[in-house]
Amino acid sequence: MVVLDLNLPKVHGLEVCRQITQLHPRMKVIVFTAMDDPTITERSLAFGAAAFVSKLAHGDLLSTIRRLCVD
Repeated sequence: MVVLDLNLPKVHGLEVCRQITQLHPRMKVIVFTAMDDPTITERSLAFGAAAFVSKLAHGDLLSTIRRLCVD
């Protein structure tokens, strides 16, 4: 499991998400970012993320990790 921020210094997090899920299809990526935009959410899932969690919703990260560990 990877918790991934989209705001990275050299490459956009969505590209990192795409690369991770292509190289490791069983890897679950959680996009965890302050960007709370429905378009970003949709793009994250399209790029292979298993879940999207806003940093504004702190409790959701732990519950999302738990949920994905069971899946």
